[in-house]
Amino acid sequence: MSGHESKRIIVNDAKGLRRRAELLLALAKKARDDHYTQLADYILDRADQLFEEARIRELESSLSDRTTTQR
Repeated sequence: MSGHESKRIIVNDAKGLRRRAELLLALAKKARDDHYTQLADYILDRADQLFEEARIRELESSLSDRTTTQR
């Protein structure tokens, strides 16, 4: 797999993680509206984890780009 293909997969994966996290945020809001507070908190924690993982993958991709450009 070339570096460019690898970057595209990482970025697409990060976008997918963000999309899943956004769906979880909506689900957490619904749970909270329905008074399932503990479930809402659990879902929010998972959404935070996905957002963080997406951010890490985007940073890795960005660092990879810089390393490739400097060569």
